[in-house]
Amino acid sequence: MKFIEVIKEYIKQKNSNFKFIQLGCNDGFMADPLHDFIKDNQWEGILVDADAYYLKNAQSCYSEKNRLRYLNAGVVPLNKTNNSLFEKFYSINPEAIRPSPIEVEGQLCWRYADKIFSVHETYRNIDHHKNNILDYLQGIGSFDYEFVLNHINLVTQKTDASGQLSREIFSTDKANHAKFIKMHFVPIFNINQIFDMSGFQSIDLLQTDLETWDVKIMEDILSFDIKPKIIHFEAPGGISEDLKSKFKKAGYSINRTTDTKDELAILI
Repeated sequence: MKFIEVIKEYIKQKNSNFKFIQLGCNDGFMADPLHDFIKDNQWEGILVDADAYYLKNAQSCYSEKNRLRYLNAGVVPLNKTNNSLFEKFYSINPEAIRPSPIEVEGQLCWRYADKIFSVHETYRNIDHHKNNILDYLQGIGSFDYEFVLNHINLVTQKTDASGQLSREIFSTDKANHAKFIKMHFVPIFNINQIFDMSGFQSIDLLQTDLETWDVKIMEDILSFDIKPKIIHFEAPGGISEDLKSKFKKAGYSINRTTDTKDELAILI
């Protein structure tokens, strides 16, 4: 089963406007399975991300789409108990992983944080963000500080070009990595609050990419106020038989896709 094919077939059969909610939209492009669909179709939706920097980029990405709304927020499970309406959110400083092109004595260079690297002239007219080998790190954001810190350490251990570049930027000294992490407070909402804010009576697609939080959110599937027709969510370690049972009880079939390698639940 391929996610892209399922959505294309669903669109063919749908007679009314397509409504979606995307949790963890990042910049609207990087590893985003919805990007082309949103660009090419008249979808109505709400895009949510805890990192205001990347949400702003997504807003620019879809600037002509006035049927889209944006929410800077974190999403938590229904049973999350916290007297505060805000939570600390951690991510890697964008300046360290998204290059800025500069000229140094006539030579084209890309700057990552305080490091400057010469690049070939053929890179002059390309999109330096969409052709950045560290782009996946912009999706590493979490309420868990150690989760983000560990990803910096992991990329510096890679043997490919991204590993070589990251060692130059971050160094191999773990004690040096903390300075590349930024923290800010974000408002937090549970899935039913997001549904309520959307104003949708029905939802065609719920798309999530929440860096290991997806499964925690899906554990509440039986308590969702709205049952999206399709739910596509990230679960790198797979899902438990208990969660599969919950989806089945909620009226869904669920399988892992062969193209995105994510979980795809379809309301039967």
